[in-house]
Amino acid sequence: MKKHRLAARRLVAGVAAVVALGLVAAGCGGDSSDDDNPGKGASGDLRVLLNAQPATLDPFVGSRSGQVVWGTVIEPLVATDENLDPAETGIITSWTRDDPTTWTFKMRPGLTFTNGEKADAAAVAETLLTTRDAEGSILKGYFANMTSAEATDDTTIVVKTKLPQYDIPNLLCTVYFVPPAYYKEKGSAGFAAAPIGTGPYTFASSQAGRDIVVKKNPDYWGDKAANDQITFTWSTEAAQRLALLQSKSVDIALDLPPAQAETAKDDGAQCRLERLRHQDHRLPAVGQGAAGRS
Repeated sequence: MKKHRLAARRLVAGVAAVVALGLVAAGCGGDSSDDDNPGKGASGDLRVLLNAQPATLDPFVGSRSGQVVWGTVIEPLVATDENLDPAETGIITSWTRDDPTTWTFKMRPGLTFTNGEKADAAAVAETLLTTRDAEGSILKGYFANMTSAEATDDTTIVVKTKLPQYDIPNLLCTVYFVPPAYYKEKGSAGFAAAPIGTGPYTFASSQAGRDIVVKKNPDYWGDKAANDQITFTWSTEAAQRLALLQSKSVDIALDLPPAQAETAKDDGAQCRLERLRHQDHRLPAVGQGAAGRS
């Protein structure tokens, strides 16, 4: 399993493409000589098989199982390290607790969303307020104690709470950074149809019931993505996911039960078992397996 250069994301089967999983994963790679990228094809394109089509690509309202897809495009405000503790390596680079009910956060300067909208402190503050206030927000209850989030300059955000709260940086690991003007213009459904973020991939296309495609973001602020493109497809049947992996129709198959993972290993797949703890510290973990081959 490869260490991701941005601690906000973890990799399935060591592939530097499937990001922000935070799952329990059994990983099986093919016979690739690149141990860090066992599922990466020669073309740089990656085919990932999910157990179901994501219900939405809107991170405010979507379940965290969907971040396997939208986490390639949209980044969390605070990154996490290998122990899934808040790290200063992502969008937000430092924080201080000024008093029991006040936190000050500093963010990385000069960022833009892929639609050209400024990814500044004002956008961070708006993302936090939307997380607290949006209808259907899955994190609404976790941010009910937040009374305000204000940008004091382009890179500084001050968050105030009603009652003392020690875990605000941890909570920001669960909040994904979206362009506020675009989100307001499109609404939840419109945003989900074409999500925009600051991540290592950009949304390319979605065919209902068929696939979702993301492409490498050449202007990404951090280390560039390892794959040129990821195509996500899905099948609800574990046996079919195994069969598609065995036939090399896909490179990575997620959510394989232990028996299928063992079969993939016996069939020549290069397998490993990793525990990827859930990065949404305040949310229930989701168990999921993954297998891959070249």
